[in-house]
Amino acid sequence: MKTNTPLPTIGIGIIEDNEDFAESLILLLKEMWQVEVLFHSTSIEDAVDHHARNIARCQCVLLDVNLAGMNGVEGISIIRMLCAPGTSLIMLTLLEDRNTIQAALKAGADGYLLKTDPILNLVGQVIHSVQNKFPAISQKVYQQLTTLANAAPARMVPDAELTKREKEIYQGVVKGYDYKTIAAELHVSTATVNFHLQNIFLKLGVRSKAELMSRHLQFS
Repeated sequence: MKTNTPLPTIGIGIIEDNEDFAESLILLLKEMWQVEVLFHSTSIEDAVDHHARNIARCQCVLLDVNLAGMNGVEGISIIRMLCAPGTSLIMLTLLEDRNTIQAALKAGADGYLLKTDPILNLVGQVIHSVQNKFPAISQKVYQQLTTLANAAPARMVPDAELTKREKEIYQGVVKGYDYKTIAAELHVSTATVNFHLQNIFLKLGVRSKAELMSRHLQFS
């Protein structure tokens, strides 16, 4: 009899100085059988000084932006150096202004979630993001990225050697279209869209749709 292979445990670290929010988040995460909370710090400095080994074990680190000392956006590069390859760094914040969102994604954040979203939804997005290597982005943030991308001139990232089909898919992504919409417009399958998108990621040195949109804005 065939049995389902259990999903591996997801190690999560939290850098958050709002103790009440952190406590609620940790309690909920601990109820998820596939999640292990490896550490909680209230600042980037504390995380680096006291939890470097646990950071290296994480598959995901959640960072607030407004932190005492170094802020979360500034801390992305520091935490990234301590992480294993492929670790997701996701911002979890109240800030939803365009400048902060763009700064975080340009700094290398793999997602941007808002604390104003229902906490159960936040946890679900984090788990889905890590398991499926898909960007964790709140709907309001995604709408802002889409608006910015649509307002920017349709230019390619410099020196990108993309094929004609890859350029078509690139333009669809930065306009905020989902895989099904792009596939329908180009009369191809969603699997074909995903295949070309992975090639685009490799050529442009990005890991997610969110980072791709950020790169587009950077060079527009």
